[in-house]
Amino acid sequence: MPTNHKVRVKSAASAGGTDQDEEKNLGRWVNRQRSLFQSGKLKKERQDDLERVGLRWSVLSTTSWPQMYSA
Repeated sequence: MPTNHKVRVKSAASAGGTDQDEEKNLGRWVNRQRSLFQSGKLKKERQDDLERVGLRWSVLSTTSWPQMYSA
């Protein structure tokens, strides 16, 4: 998932009483979860939840550093 991948979500009703669409940066959030996982700071239940929906912790495990650098 690209770091700048954004999604629209419904936010809670505002003071006017209407729901509003809000744009959230999902890519940045996923990268943060991976960073927390790699540093050992992600709670186990959150790790389990993310793995249940198919999140892979290492996205470059099949591509070597030199290959990505040259690309």
